[in-house]
Amino acid sequence: MKFVIIGGDAAGMSAASRTKRRQPDTEVMVLEQTGDVSYSACGMPYNIADPTREMDDLIVRHPRVFREKQGIDLRTGHRVEAIDPVQKTVRGTTSGGKFFQVPYDKLLIATGASAIIPGLPGFDLPGVMGLKTLRTAGESSVSWLITRPERSSSSEWDISPWRCVRPSVPGSWT
Repeated sequence: MKFVIIGGDAAGMSAASRTKRRQPDTEVMVLEQTGDVSYSACGMPYNIADPTREMDDLIVRHPRVFREKQGIDLRTGHRVEAIDPVQKTVRGTTSGGKFFQVPYDKLLIATGASAIIPGLPGFDLPGVMGLKTLRTAGESSVSWLITRPERSSSSEWDISPWRCVRPSVPGSWT
């Protein structure tokens, strides 16, 4: 049986790993559009706020570990653009622009969600962005360092039209 998973973040890689543990003879393929899998997304805000922290420190397991030690056919840089449920195939393009088509017996779509940015004033300001991947976190870190307002002696930062009050308890925003 060939099990194809679209998406190589937490859900996709967990499903792939579990399948290989329970059914080692199953051919498991993961198609991930980015180059990163298995990273601590919850830690990204801390790395953005602290320029001394490397984004690579958030990587829990590198793609080669899934390939070499678990026998998972992990294909990074593969963006799925179409699913044909009748022919049981997925197709798309690689980050290098090459077309691919892959057959499947079972399919799991584990692409996660994307932030919905409301059309409200202030969401188009520098430093305001959605956060989904290590790449966007790295870009956010650079952007945050460039656009971060200077702290004044008052208890507020003035980043009109928004005002952010410093936390009353260090390290928390309530």
